[in-house]
Amino acid sequence: MKNEIKIACKGSRLELLSKLEIIQGDLKDLSPENFAKLRKRIETKGFDAPFFVWQNKILDGTQRKRVLDAMLADGWSLPRGKVPVCDIEAENLDQAKDRLLGYVSQYGKVTDIGFDAFVASIEWPDLSTIEIPVEVTERLDDMTTEGRELDYKQWDLKPYKKTHVLLSFPPELFARIEEHLEKIIAIEGIEYEQGSN
Repeated sequence: MKNEIKIACKGSRLELLSKLEIIQGDLKDLSPENFAKLRKRIETKGFDAPFFVWQNKILDGTQRKRVLDAMLADGWSLPRGKVPVCDIEAENLDQAKDRLLGYVSQYGKVTDIGFDAFVASIEWPDLSTIEIPVEVTERLDDMTTEGRELDYKQWDLKPYKKTHVLLSFPPELFARIEEHLEKIIAIEGIEYEQGSN
């Protein structure tokens, strides 16, 4: 036996993992990369969010169940084989599935300012175990927290150290400056991108 999976949360009760049933099918996809991130998170941080279930049918936690099953197959163990669950009330399976759709909906969105403020007050998180929204990951190479530089190797990021110049002008002026612009972008190393808003 390799390791015991740490249980880092509580639910309304404990249930054998083997008794929990996946009902969402292929509603959500878990890429191999994100499977590895979730597994690494459970290995390093523990199982830290209870399953939401209705009659032991999983409404929230399907991907965690898949990862836990793989870990158990690889020799990991769970304390007494049990995990925390929270029982969700529903009159029938249809209502339970409707609740599942509510859980997989992502109403709130992570914003740049919100992310900056949230991580500024904590030890820098291990982003290799978290799936961060694209809007935030595009900015990570500019971010530091209290003087701590990002470890680019950890996330396979490469710092972008070029200077950017933004020119903004009314479209009717473009024809007048186009000749000058062509001379500028002919210089080696100059990249040009045109956009409008």
